[in-house]
Amino acid sequence: MAFYDLRCPHCHETEEYMMSASEGDLLVECATCGGAMTRRENQDYSGKRVAISGDTCAGSENYSNYFDEGLDTFVKSRDHRKQIMKERKLTEYEPTSEGKAARKEASYIIKNSKPGDKKALEAARQQSRDMDGKRKKRVIKEASEKARRLLDKA
Repeated sequence: MAFYDLRCPHCHETEEYMMSASEGDLLVECATCGGAMTRRENQDYSGKRVAISGDTCAGSENYSNYFDEGLDTFVKSRDHRKQIMKERKLTEYEPTSEGKAARKEASYIIKNSKPGDKKALEAARQQSRDMDGKRKKRVIKEASEKARRLLDKA
């Protein structure tokens, strides 16, 4: 988790939020006007990138020597991470076309709503929650089917 300065696209107030690296698309409500903002589309955040290096730092320029919580191990380089994932038969997350479309729709709702429109903000959040629920169900179903196939082989 790190602190990020987010600038509201509606009222232009800047606020500080603590977020994890994976929360780039998370919708955050502005405390001043209620408008929605994300870190990925935020000008203040993208303009303040800092080159970081050193131990236990996932944001270092060359991805060197950091602890990857998802893999539960230290990673020495980008290639080392790829090697670990290959050994564990893991792949990088890539959203489905349906997921990409849902993100695009949520973004469209936010960009085309009036500042402080709580209904639009809630609609966009609901869109994200619905897609996350579908993704979780799909992953559980795939894991169950894989386990069932392995049991049938045994």
